Amino acid sequence: MGLYCCVRPEDAQKARERLAHVGLLDRRRRFSTQDDEVCLPVAGEVAESLAGIAAIMRDLPDRIIAKPREVKELLSEVLSADELSLLGSSYDIIGDIVLIELPPELEQKSAAIGQCYLQFHKGIRAIAAKAGMHVGEHRLQPVRVIAGEDNLTTVHHENGARLKLTLGKTYYSPRSAGERMRVASLVKPGEDVLVMFSGSGPYVLTLAKNSEAGKIVGVELNADAHALAEENAQRNKAAAGRIALHCGDANEVVPTLGQFDRIVMPLPKGAAGFFSTSLAACKDSAMIHYYFFCREKELQADCAYELTQLPTEGYDCSIVRCVACGGYSPGITRTCIDIAVKRKRHN
Repeated sequence: MGLYCCVRPEDAQKARERLAHVGLLDRRRRFSTQDDEVCLPVAGEVAESLAGIAAIMRDLPDRIIAKPREVKELLSEVLSADELSLLGSSYDIIGDIVLIELPPELEQKSAAIGQCYLQFHKGIRAIAAKAGMHVGEHRLQPVRVIAGEDNLTTVHHENGARLKLTLGKTYYSPRSAGERMRVASLVKPGEDVLVMFSGSGPYVLTLAKNSEAGKIVGVELNADAHALAEENAQRNKAAAGRIALHCGDANEVVPTLGQFDRIVMPLPKGAAGFFSTSLAACKDSAMIHYYFFCREKELQADCAYELTQLPTEGYDCSIVRCVACGGYSPGITRTCIDIAVKRKRHN
């Protein structure tokens, strides 16, 4: 049995449109007709949405609609073709939360859009939308729930690790999981690894779970992200013994931590300001994974130029490889330069 809103046939289309607009039309169930009524399946109280339309709420037997092959099929019922093109097709699933990009032009339909994703994805409890640009000292992007449970904390599984995350309080992208695994695959047994800007711990834990690194150290300025990283280290107890986490400015904290075989710098905007600190923390021979944004079609040239702009005095720095790690905007990609570092000997 399920809840249905029953209206006169002549009011059915108008009622359906209003319910869809506010996200109250339940598309998982079929509508039914009986006794000169059209009964629409609903997901909650509808009185305000149907002002001026005579309606009666009834409990009726459900008829479940076969699951659509893609969420676009549901979205096409509440969005025009032009609106669908504005929304785009890519989104992220982080734990039991779906995170979408919501253009300002579709703000008034956010509830209906959220309901479409919620109905399409089983096991998802909330739909969230990015609500602005990256702002503040920690470059965080505001996030808000548009459908489902109003809770942005979740547990996400990545590369064998369990990560507790609070969207909007720490930066995290599941799209970088493959890149984190790539770096872990390069770590040699016994290497000491430093992760600058370690956030809630995805790099640290991927390294701990998937490499034979000796010591893995993370440094993070954002206190909220650092607290999550500490909790995540305990959550993954088998890996926690090799992990040390520090909260503070990397330029101040890293010089107190000793030297490392490998340093990861996953801060595409602003990592150059920490490169001297990173070099000073290198052993005589080391590897730095340095991230920045560059032109997709000029990747090799931009990587070469970027290295010439970094402060390398006292060190021999050479590019081992340049790796495109995912699109940022049209024509621009997040890129990692794997930089081999050797400390110059002074006679």
